[in-house]
Amino acid sequence: MNRKTCIRTFFLVGVFLLPTIAFAQKKIISPKDTITDDNIVIPEMVNTEIDLSLITWFGKKVIKENDCSKQKPGKEPVTEQDYMSRLAKLPTIMEMPYNQIVRQYIDMYARRKGQVSSLLGLSDFYFPIFEEELAKNSLPIELKYLPIIESALNPVAMSRAGAAGLWQFIYSTGKIYGMEINSFIDERRDPLKSTKAAVRYLKDLYDIYQDWHLVIAAYNCGPGNVNKAIRRANGQRDYWAIYNYLPRETRGYVPTFIAAVYIMNYYNDHSICPSQVQLNMVTDTVHINEMIHFQQIADVLSVPVEEIKALNPQYKFDIIPGNVSTQIVRLPMDAALAFYGKKDSIRAYRADDFLVNNRRTVGIGGSDYVQNMKMITHRVKRGETIARVAMRYDVSVADIKDWNNLSRNTLKSGQRLRIFIRDDSKKTEPSTQKTESAEQIVVSSNSSPSRPSAQRSVAEIVLQSDVYTDSNQPSSSAKAENNSAANASPKTATQSSPAPKTITPKTTPEKTPQTKPAESKKKAAIINYKVKEGDTLYKIAKKTGVSVDIIKKTNKLSSNDIRTNQILKIPAK
Repeated sequence: MNRKTCIRTFFLVGVFLLPTIAFAQKKIISPKDTITDDNIVIPEMVNTEIDLSLITWFGKKVIKENDCSKQKPGKEPVTEQDYMSRLAKLPTIMEMPYNQIVRQYIDMYARRKGQVSSLLGLSDFYFPIFEEELAKNSLPIELKYLPIIESALNPVAMSRAGAAGLWQFIYSTGKIYGMEINSFIDERRDPLKSTKAAVRYLKDLYDIYQDWHLVIAAYNCGPGNVNKAIRRANGQRDYWAIYNYLPRETRGYVPTFIAAVYIMNYYNDHSICPSQVQLNMVTDTVHINEMIHFQQIADVLSVPVEEIKALNPQYKFDIIPGNVSTQIVRLPMDAALAFYGKKDSIRAYRADDFLVNNRRTVGIGGSDYVQNMKMITHRVKRGETIARVAMRYDVSVADIKDWNNLSRNTLKSGQRLRIFIRDDSKKTEPSTQKTESAEQIVVSSNSSPSRPSAQRSVAEIVLQSDVYTDSNQPSSSAKAENNSAANASPKTATQSSPAPKTITPKTTPEKTPQTKPAESKKKAAIINYKVKEGDTLYKIAKKTGVSVDIIKKTNKLSSNDIRTNQILKIPAK
């Protein structure tokens, strides 16, 4: 071949190869490398439930700060090359790309050192549950980080849309995947059962998309929204190619996931020290076939009721409905071993106090209820959920939905809700005839221990609880001010009867002038309660008919901790 022929051959080859080379270069520069977004949206639970988890029992009792003094300080500043190399070193099947959007979410987590520290502590408890189920189903282990952005590892997290639990299932999806949801139980909040359901759901989504980024995007906004984004992107099945066609919050979902995986592995490089979980890690389960309250188990087995709640968040009202179907309860190992030997004692222990008529809420309609309640209007704030509103006013979610004809748990900012609370201004001085009736109730109480607790008189409470009157307490006007701020539950709507011992027969002459009703109220505005061994704020609230929130506010308590022989000030009913 002569020189001229060679030149012609190379020229022809170059002409044919040039488009191929240009196409290859074009493919190397993908949207994930160049995409930018100056208006990122942080997923709802990243903004709210992480902060809330710091004030729950986990935050106050379980998570303890670790000694970080010996930890080597992280390298500052972190360069883009550092981020890329660290993400590349992670042993993940799922792609962990780096770009400007991912960087913004990593920086967000790096600034929230206290929140990440708490997540690291909680992960010691929850990650083994996630890892076992993911490995059993041959799914990527890095999916264990999904609940970090779904719920901030808060098992009782509730979104504005009504999604619940660690994996944030909405009601309909939870039902589809076999989770029981009723008045007593919400298995979306059960760490083990919700994890099993989440793994099944993730497998089903992967069968559809065969791409893990699309799977977790669909997990967040639903397959319908992802399919719509794919159609609008001319059929491209790549998360970064459909990024701008997804709902705004879902656009930040995958970058937040990548950032969470990064920060949970490289926290040391950002001078973040993990907290330590003090929750009893050695646990076992017991099977229960009766209706039992957590407090019965706690008192008989000497286990803090808060720990039982933390281990069993699926029970809404601390009541185990074993009489309907066999229920499983997780307890510390020692308590689980002792449970069966003391089962009868637990079932019988103060059953009338904790399981009276099995009633937790009472609907509107009773004359006493209507007579002694008043309606207020609550305006929903941005980000407020129906569960938070219920907690604020010490009522149930079911009540709020009933009062406002709501079929869903979703609230809108600015929405007005009707709420019924106790109206102490309607309390009137009872007549002698009514007082004598109340006396008969107290006298006959020994033969009827299961009477409704609302009929117990103030005198009865005083006699049973070592309570004495403090005459130096605020006047009746101060009491009225306290009562107007009280968020009382409809459950305590029935007024307490007056004390029988204050009844004076009309036939008995009195040489001393009678005390005016206003003066009596003034002296009884506050009573002092001496805490007994085994007392909790919940028990005291049940005895006195005053809510836990009011007791804490009156005594300036920052937590539910009380000690034996402590004197608590209780606003008189």
